[in-house]
Amino acid sequence: MSDRGQGVSRVRGRYQAPALRAVVVVAWILALASVVVDGWASMGRLAVGLVIATPLLRVAWLIFRWIQDGDRRLVIAGLALLAVVGSGALLAAAGLG
Repeated sequence: MSDRGQGVSRVRGRYQAPALRAVVVVAWILALASVVVDGWASMGRLAVGLVIATPLLRVAWLIFRWIQDGDRRLVIAGLALLAVVGSGALLAAAGLG
């Protein structure tokens, strides 16, 4: 429930499904190119990066929409999730994880 007393969120996912389908197609093309074309191993890295970044970008988009909707609890939960993932990435990059 939002802080405005409304029980129904205004957040809709009408653009998410087509965008996620496009991300899946692009990731498959990049992964296939990395396997089929000799010397294109970096395309596989891009595919993995895309697969990792997609849910994080989705959470960021939801945070933006929750801010518009006025639901502070979900904004805090989304920011906490991104902070945990970011902290884990920093620890892994520093060799501490």
